Order: sequence, then structure tokens, then C-alpha cells
Amino acid sequence: MAQQQTGSFVFEYGGISNVIPTPVKITPQYNASIGPIRVGENMQLDSSPSDPNEFIALWDTGATSTCVTPNVLASVQLPQVGIRQCGDPSGVRNRRVFLGCLYLPNQVYFDRIELIEVDQIAGADMLIGMDIISLGDFAITGSQGKTVFSYQYPSQERIDFVQQHNHALKAQYGRNDPCPCNSGLKFKKCHGK
Repeated sequence: MAQQQTGSFVFEYGGISNVIPTPVKITPQYNASIGPIRVGENMQLDSSPSDPNEFIALWDTGATSTCVTPNVLASVQLPQVGIRQCGDPSGVRNRRVFLGCLYLPNQVYFDRIELIEVDQIAGADMLIGMDIISLGDFAITGSQGKTVFSYQYPSQERIDFVQQHNHALKAQYGRNDPCPCNSGLKFKKCHGK
């Protein structure tokens, strides 16, 4: 198994996006000679990958496992390692399980991960599920009318927007000032804790 180094990447979409697609590559096993994932300027998604190992993946916090379509399996000869019962909106079914190496942008990769076969994924070739998402730090923002998605592996920090907000408030208000949330309490007894 290849040793994963720390890595991260950021994608900025042209506006507010209701899906989070990224390019990925898949091979049966780790290969150091796999070239970088082709992306446009500012890590924009290239909608027409020409590399037979490159696919479009959707990041899905509702998916327990990372899933691939028959299109991926037809292009990359992944070894089947078993069958697993998996649930989806249509019910519970037996699904084939494959083993592969997943390459994300900016040299982030996961070797020997299980990939569950699904029938189809609208607009993509695979779903990246919580088995991968939960290993790192995952953030999506919508600042200035653009969706920005960032991921780093391995997880290196706790992201807490409430704590950041309260810290900023503490710099603006004195402990004995009324709380800006209009609760009627002093700041120190409300959001200043």
C-alpha cells in the first residue's frame, strides 16, 4: 500500500452550485506515474476528461460508501472483492464491491478503497461518500455568490463556525454590554460565554 501524504485542494464554482463535482482518477492499484488531474484555471472542472482513468465524481454526505457506475468498471479493470447488501431509495440490494486507488486533485489519493457498484449517477461516474469525506476536513462556502469547496487529508482541525462567530463578537462588545441578539441578557451571560 502506498503511503499517503497530507494534501488539500480547493474548487471554486462559477456561481452557487447545488452539487459538488470534481474530477477524479481511478486505477486498480497505486501508481506513482499517474499524472495530475487536469483542471482549468482556478481549479475549474474540465467537463470532458480525455484520460481513460479520469471521471467526474459528486461529493455526497448522504452516501455511506464511495460508489462507481458501470462506465467506470468498463474503463478500469478493478478487482472484485465481494458482494455487500446496500440500501438506496429503491430498497436493499446486493451490490458488487471492487478495490481500487482513488486520486483526487492536487496529489490527494486513497489506496485500496472499496468501491460499490451502482446502476447510475445523474451527471457523474461516481459518488464520493462519507468513507472518504470523514477522513479529512470538508468545507463548503457560498461567499460572494460562488460556491467554494475545500478538502484536506488527513483531518487537521475542527471547523466550528459558531466559535468563530462568537470570537468575532467578543472583540466588538464588552462583557457588560447588552447582547446583540436582543435577548435582554448581558453579552457575558449570552453569546459572550
